[in-house]
Amino acid sequence: MTIFLTISLTLIAGIIGIPIALLMIEVCASLFKAAEAEGQRGASPRAAVVVPAHNESGGIVPTLRDLRTQMTDRDRLIVVADNCSDDTATVAYGEGAEVIERHDPSRIGKGFALAYAVDFLRSDPPEIIMFVDADCCLSAGAVRKMSVACSRIQKPLQCNYRMTAAPGPAGGSGLAQFAWTIKNWVRPLGLSRLGWPVQLMGTGMAFPWHVIERAPLANGDLVEDMKLGLDLAEQGYAPRFFPFVEIVSEFPVSEEGADRQRQRWIQGHLSLMTAVPRLILRAVRQRNWDLLLLALDIAIPPLSLLVLLTLGVCVIDVLMVAVTGALAPFAIAATDFVLLSVTILIAWAGFGRNILPFRRIVLSGLGLLRQMKLFVDIFRGRGPRSWIRTERRRS
Repeated sequence: MTIFLTISLTLIAGIIGIPIALLMIEVCASLFKAAEAEGQRGASPRAAVVVPAHNESGGIVPTLRDLRTQMTDRDRLIVVADNCSDDTATVAYGEGAEVIERHDPSRIGKGFALAYAVDFLRSDPPEIIMFVDADCCLSAGAVRKMSVACSRIQKPLQCNYRMTAAPGPAGGSGLAQFAWTIKNWVRPLGLSRLGWPVQLMGTGMAFPWHVIERAPLANGDLVEDMKLGLDLAEQGYAPRFFPFVEIVSEFPVSEEGADRQRQRWIQGHLSLMTAVPRLILRAVRQRNWDLLLLALDIAIPPLSLLVLLTLGVCVIDVLMVAVTGALAPFAIAATDFVLLSVTILIAWAGFGRNILPFRRIVLSGLGLLRQMKLFVDIFRGRGPRSWIRTERRRS
């Protein structure tokens, strides 16, 4: 029995070490010297910007005005009023957008709204189509920069998606902002500097028309963006990161909204992780290295879960040493913990000092304890099963 436990715990610690090593590679690569921006010269391709909106009349106006200032007369701004019960369509129309309304309560999710927009555009397709959420603001010249670069490489592009803290206890979490920065800025930046593909993030995405018109968009997946990136990678169009454009949104204003959003992301990510072995086998058979790299990236669990797993295994292995004297599992688990700690400190030193002061890092452990309840709910089947709109402060 002792030998079986030793072997099992050694394997578990070794398996956890794989995503930690991958995370460390991505974080360290983010410190490489940045390349110069490319694709800024030449005529702008004809672009369509699609804004999916579900009951967003209270916050969509700043986004539409921001977009209108960046678009030419050749471009189109399209709002999909998706299963709305408010006056989103009227408000969007008043801001000069083309508005299409979708009413299908049986098919809820952003993916269905995006597919509806693509079908609408088939009669007069643009060269480039961009997707922007209704609660976002873009950096100056974002539409032109993204469309020109996307047209040049003829692959999907994902810009830097940043989230800021809204007023209130939930929006002010430095730990949440730091974790988001690692996921959506540090890791994609590292992957791009290695010349590798990145995950799609749901907003701030640009696609050549011939790529998106055949994409399987119509689904209610909890993380439809990540799934879309994998589907396109299988077709030979793995997304690339474009760090020269920034799109900004806010965290939810309430703790309940923040928890619901976080739980949806985590549950969706974990569901995709179950497909990683299949994706790896398919990528190897097809020699599709972009798909392989994306599958390995998805194999990295959410940061909070990775920290909790590493700590949990360390505690169990310490008890194992006390009871049986077996040192091998603890040695590997301790190595995992050190590597993960060093990786997080590197990310913090390079990108997180203004977000999470060092004196608050230890207190962030309380945030991890809160995360444990979310994971318990997910594993007990109490997580969300479909997309739910998140309340934010926009006016």
